[in-house]
Amino acid sequence: MEWFSIGLLLFLGIVLMLAELIFIPGTTVVGVLGKVFSITGLVLIFKYFGTSTGLVATGGYSILFAIVLIYAFRSGTWKKFSLHKKITSRVNDELNYNLNIGDIGTTISALRPSGKVNFNDILIEAKTTGEYVNQGEKVRISKIDFNHIFVEPLIK
Repeated sequence: MEWFSIGLLLFLGIVLMLAELIFIPGTTVVGVLGKVFSITGLVLIFKYFGTSTGLVATGGYSILFAIVLIYAFRSGTWKKFSLHKKITSRVNDELNYNLNIGDIGTTISALRPSGKVNFNDILIEAKTTGEYVNQGEKVRISKIDFNHIFVEPLIK
């Protein structure tokens, strides 16, 4: 019964430390718990089976952990769990809207200093030069710089 309990502690220690390294890095709770399980298992081996068995088990466990760690990173099996898609879109990436300086639109959201503006039923992300504009107000395009549209409030 002792071997089963100790083996389970050592197995859980390896699994939790690998989970810390690969799946949830930076949390440290899972990794520390894995180290506690591993050390507890090794201490129990020393206690129940003696020093010579404990030293052999510690060496074997260290070698086993190194082999598992190397295999886990070299085998490529973890690529199945990783995200391979990239976000390539950007705000106002394709400005084919035929907008010109002086066009007038209505703010859909408050511009503080950026927000959504409706120009001819087209929603555009626009910026102000610093002043805040409330929702529902009329604005005029004052500058178009590549994919940035700058607006100014219309004077009533």
